[in-house]
Order: sequence, then structure tokens, then C-alpha cells
Amino acid sequence: MDGNDQETKMPIVEENEVAALFAEDKIGAYTIKPWTLKQFQAVYPALKVIVAKLLEQGLTVENLDTFFLERGLEAMETVLPELPLLIAATLRLDLKEAEEMDWGLAAVVGMKILLQNTGPLKNLSSLVAGRMPGARTATP
Repeated sequence: MDGNDQETKMPIVEENEVAALFAEDKIGAYTIKPWTLKQFQAVYPALKVIVAKLLEQGLTVENLDTFFLERGLEAMETVLPELPLLIAATLRLDLKEAEEMDWGLAAVVGMKILLQNTGPLKNLSSLVAGRMPGARTATP
């Protein structure tokens, strides 16, 4: 390499960032991937209802990763009415097919969907709260 050539360096990417980009899980015949923007738009109305009820049960940004595991059936009771829509939008199924899914499988798939998408939800809530660097506007 002569003095005019510059070495191209690849940016350093954290391992957890790569894992988030390629996160997918297989449960039975279903492959669960993080929501796309279109899927998030589809689940948002249901998610809004779920989150409001879970906040009443003690959900916070800090316990978002563990809340479902700690609350078990109490959390599932809150999610249950909206579960078919979450599953249908995430797995790109007809709503009827999601509604007819075996209960045990639906519970596992639904919890995995929610747990898999907690990272972006935490980031969003931090952004809204103004905690992320650059999220606040400067005041004169």
C-alpha cells in the first residue's frame, strides 16, 4: 500500500446489536422475528391497550425484561384478549388462523413475541422520556 491508499476499517459493532438484527426463534412450525415497522403499526392499537393494563400492574421500563416471567398468568390474562392480533401480525397469519392456534403454543409464541420486542420498546420509552443522548432539545 503506498502513501495515497487508505486502509478501510469496518465499524465496530457490539455483539448484542448483531444479535438483535438477526434475532429469530423457531417454535414449532413458526419462525418468530422482531417486528418490522409495518408489523408494529399493525400491533400498536393492541399493544397500547396491553401496556396501559400492564402499567397498572406495575410494569416499568426497568422491569420490562423480567415482568412477564415474574407475573406469569396475571400478565397473560392482560395479554390474552389481544394475543391473536399480536400473533397474526408477527407471524403474518390470518387472524382466524391465529385464533385457532393451540392454546399452549399460542401462549409460548405470544410471550416470545413480546419478550423479543422489549428491547425496541425500552429504547422507544427512553427516547420519549428524553433519556437518550440527543433526544432533548437545547434551550437558550
